[in-house]
Amino acid sequence: MPRIVARIALLLAVAAAPADASLLPDGPAVQAQRAAYRDALSALQGGEMATFEQLRRRLDDYPLALYLDYFRLTRERRFVPGARAARFVERSAGSPVGNRFLDAYLHQAGRDGRWDDFLAAATARPRDVTLQCYYHRAQLATGQRDAAFAGAARLWVHGYSRPKACDALFAPWLAAGGATADRVWSRLGLAFEARQGSLVRYLVSLSPPALEADAKALARLYREPQRLEHHLDAISPARRDEALHWGLRRLARYHPLRALDAWRARGPALPADDPGRAGTEWRIAFQALLAKESAAAPWIDDNLAAWGDDQLTAMRLRWLLAEADWPRLLAVAPALTAAEREAAQWRYWRGVAHEAIGEREAGRELLAAAATERSYYGFLAAEHLDVPYAFNHRPLPPLAAPPELLAKPGLRRVGELHVHGEARDAHAEWRGVLLGEDRDTRLSLAALAAAEGWYHLAIDAANEAAAHDALELRFPLAYRDVFTARAQALGVPETELMAIARRESAFFPAAHSSAGARGLMQVLPATGRQVASRLGVVAPAAALYRVEDNVLIGSAYYRQLLERYGDNRVLALAAYNAGPNRVDNWRGRDLPLEAWIETLPFRETRDYVKAVLAYRVLFDYLQGGAPSLFRPAERAARY
Repeated sequence: MPRIVARIALLLAVAAAPADASLLPDGPAVQAQRAAYRDALSALQGGEMATFEQLRRRLDDYPLALYLDYFRLTRERRFVPGARAARFVERSAGSPVGNRFLDAYLHQAGRDGRWDDFLAAATARPRDVTLQCYYHRAQLATGQRDAAFAGAARLWVHGYSRPKACDALFAPWLAAGGATADRVWSRLGLAFEARQGSLVRYLVSLSPPALEADAKALARLYREPQRLEHHLDAISPARRDEALHWGLRRLARYHPLRALDAWRARGPALPADDPGRAGTEWRIAFQALLAKESAAAPWIDDNLAAWGDDQLTAMRLRWLLAEADWPRLLAVAPALTAAEREAAQWRYWRGVAHEAIGEREAGRELLAAAATERSYYGFLAAEHLDVPYAFNHRPLPPLAAPPELLAKPGLRRVGELHVHGEARDAHAEWRGVLLGEDRDTRLSLAALAAAEGWYHLAIDAANEAAAHDALELRFPLAYRDVFTARAQALGVPETELMAIARRESAFFPAAHSSAGARGLMQVLPATGRQVASRLGVVAPAAALYRVEDNVLIGSAYYRQLLERYGDNRVLALAAYNAGPNRVDNWRGRDLPLEAWIETLPFRETRDYVKAVLAYRVLFDYLQGGAPSLFRPAERAARY
């Protein structure tokens, strides 16, 4: 109950904020409904149920009546019968509140042991692991022992410890002999590969007599993978091949060359169709590539084509690129799958490689193909060839939303949620609105959202419609006045700040990352406090969801990074994503600019830097500027 009360309190705090909702019906009647909705939330928060019920009866035709029912049922979920919960979920089809309520309801019913209610509400086996355990406990409590134990077996054989809620399911299953030698061995292997040492030790203690010796030997192999041969000899032949793969993959994480030597010694004796072969070779190759083990390079190069794994091939190509080994890069590139080989990224680098070894015509042909694309690599290729960028911009004709579209309940909920300041709920509803619609309808919705200033929703709809060339929808000049003011104050191009915000949040002011970053420019609260202190302002974490405050802090932080790196945007962008300490460690490899970006250790940072640079070009183009990817000083520097 405290969570739902806090949620209502947050709603009330933002509900009074004015909003321009011109697409929505307005007038005294609608304003009265909105006021009644806020009053109903307040009554529910205060436990004034008679007042709440009176207000709720007046709001049957208000789009957010469903939310009032959701808040009430969630608040009272301990006392709601399962059949009633199921009816609400059915009635709320198309809105995220149905599944949101069901999740809260099932967790509560499971904790309370209300198994009949649980099964009445859960019409199918849930996806959440804790709820799956409750589901099978409900089956067990209602006489469905075989189904419950079958579910227990599926859940138990896993590489990680399971939630506490599963203990009461596993206990009777284990007492009934569920932990057979095959199941324990299978789970040992999963725990071994997941690097769950405490679980490995626990499973050894569960091993039946027929498995005990092998389980103990496997645990020793887990602790000492460098003594692979010694520990393998203590494992019975029937289980030795599996243990070999588990041990080699673990050894490869610490000593890839020793793992490769052991694989060369042991691998040929395995059957050609051995199911673990591909996984073991992949792990050894991956770790050797990560460590740039030169002694493993010939083995890797000989096998890349057979593996057909673009991740491994790309890792090898980036290694060769950093060394400017262009002949070898061209020899390895055919190992890429056809689709990846013809992508702009590898067309560009193959073109560069051909030119570097004097094959100018072949190089320019590949670069010309890459330059037809609107992307970081397309722009690089265009600069290389000294030709204009290919923006491939196809503006959409004016789009009108038909009345029947505007009348859809989901879209009406989106509008009303924005009126009440609930951008995250509006975003979740928007996903349901887009689902199942055709391309033209999605484009109409994108234009509608753009007109309302719901930039992140317009971007979502345009992307869902695959309207890749509708740049005005996918790269709107969002919050331009705010960005312009900060850009002028800091001496930073506004398009640079907009490009960061577009990559960070797709212009969603309420964006919240798993790491806790907030708002348009995805500022971490700790960073916000540090920057705010330097600016002499107060910026609590909640302020980072306000557009003006977020851009104030985010742009000031970016300006700090530019000053740290001598106005080098590439280094500043990498630091904005990965942190300045990491960027400092990544410098000093004496690489040219493009190669440094391409070989950054973190894929996320590589993609981030490339995306923001390309987005900056697009925003410059949309504002009629003269865009370019890099400044001369950035190109001239070594990294």
